Parts: sequence; C-alpha cells; structure tokens
Amino acid sequence: MLLTRRRKQFLGQLAELYGQQNEPVHYGTLAAALGVSKWTAYDMLKEIEKMGCAVRSYAANGGETGRTQVRFVPTPLGYELLEAEREETAVDADDWEATRARLLAALRGISSRRTLTERLRKLKEEVRHVKRGMEVCAYSIGVMLMYLYKTGGKAEEYVRHLVSRAPTGEIGMTTFAGAVLGTVAPESAREIGAELAELAGKYLRSVTDLSEREKVLLSDFLLEALV
Repeated sequence: MLLTRRRKQFLGQLAELYGQQNEPVHYGTLAAALGVSKWTAYDMLKEIEKMGCAVRSYAANGGETGRTQVRFVPTPLGYELLEAEREETAVDADDWEATRARLLAALRGISSRRTLTERLRKLKEEVRHVKRGMEVCAYSIGVMLMYLYKTGGKAEEYVRHLVSRAPTGEIGMTTFAGAVLGTVAPESAREIGAELAELAGKYLRSVTDLSEREKVLLSDFLLEALV
C-alpha cells in the first residue's frame, strides 16, 4: 500500500501526537501541529482512514452541551506502514560512509574538462537508481556540484559563501539547491536547466523527509564537498 509523502506526513504527526497525549487526537490539534487549516487536516485524515491507517472515535465537547468531537488514532496498519517507510529509507552507517567516500572521490581530482564530463555522466546514471532518501540527496548534491564546476568562474565560491553562512544545516542544504540552480541554469542550454530544476525539486522533497540525524550527516557532507 502506497503512503504518499503528504499522507506519511499527516500519519506520522498523528502517531507522534497520539504518543504524547495517550488519547485520540482532534483534527484541529493535528492541523495546528502541521500549520494547515483544520479542514485540510480533516480531509487528509479521512483519506488515511479509508486506507485503514487511522480510525475515528467520538468524545464529548466540554465547551458545548450535546456536541461531540471527532478524534483519530493510528491503527496497527498505520504504525506498520510508517515503520516500513522508515526501514526502507534509513541509511545504514556503513552504507552511508561508503556512499560519502565514493562521492567525495568522484568530486575530487578532476584534472580536465573531459574527466569532469565523464564523471558527471556516470553520476547522473547512478542517481536514477538510488532509492533511499539520504542517498538521493547525496547523489543529487554530487551532480549539482559537477554542473557548478562546469560553469566555472566564481560560481563555486559564491555558492560556498552562501551555504557556509546559513543559520542551520537544513537551510544551508536548501540554499545550496537554489543557488546552484540560479547560477548554472542561466549559463546552460534549456534542456540542462530543466533537468537541473527537476533534480533540485526531487532533492528538496527528499531533504524534508530526512530524520534530524540524517540532516546533520548530509549537511556535514555538503560542507565537506564544498571545500
């Protein structure tokens, strides 16, 4: 059963709130936690309920006599799907170290334009086959950096300056994508600009799904790659 990114976000927040409160969660509480309208939260919870990942209950509204509140709790299936998603996207420490070392090696020791073109071609092919969120982000960083190298001039220094001054690692990672796209796309053929925009979009979506620990590791990798 497919959990879209949006459904996973709502179901994950529902599970977190239920764990904190130890009682069914009102859709208004979920809406406040996610920064959306209560009707958006209610509609999404109905979708999750249809999937069998949440179940509703009713409780008396203390403020209005005779009125009830609709509340939701995750089901065992909901927890099972969330756990399966985490296991699928989590990166083992050894796997991450191997990925990190491989990408840093590819980004260094580029002695000619021909070497850069060949390494970029190989990396673009490899990024199509990675599935885990953190690896998608790391390979995307590698591809975007190589496009930055091809642009030449002071582009790399400009991007490094922006990323290094970001207030948080996550902001630095999102700033990186925007800066590369804004720097490289105007200097490239239209199809390359479109390709880079698609890659940056996928990268940004993947970053938002990472755990806090993964964001720290990826931010460290980005800073190391920019040196």
